[in-house]
Amino acid sequence: MKNLIVNADDLGWTEGINRGIADAHRRGLVTSTSLLANGRAFESGLAVSRKHNWPRYESLQPLYNLYERAVYETELEPLALQEKLGVIPYYSLASGFLTGKYRSQDDLK
Repeated sequence: MKNLIVNADDLGWTEGINRGIADAHRRGLVTSTSLLANGRAFESGLAVSRKHNWPRYESLQPLYNLYERAVYETELEPLALQEKLGVIPYYSLASGFLTGKYRSQDDLK
């Protein structure tokens, strides 16, 4: 096998997971990481990446729409600005809720 990519998907979830991923990377068990933007240790995950000289994260994909916006606007937006991260929201139409798709209780079934 020429190339095997082993991705650690939850960098940023907790401080313990951040330490475990850093250790696995040092030991050669992990070749890449994905940063979990809604994790409690997101900011620490960015610091772990910098410390180990891993490629810089360039974008953030938070849950963000007109209905659910508090977490992004209070916690993640200041960090995105500070770290100069691009932002690509997901669920921007709240799974159809903001399109008028659901007009009655029966539509929710």
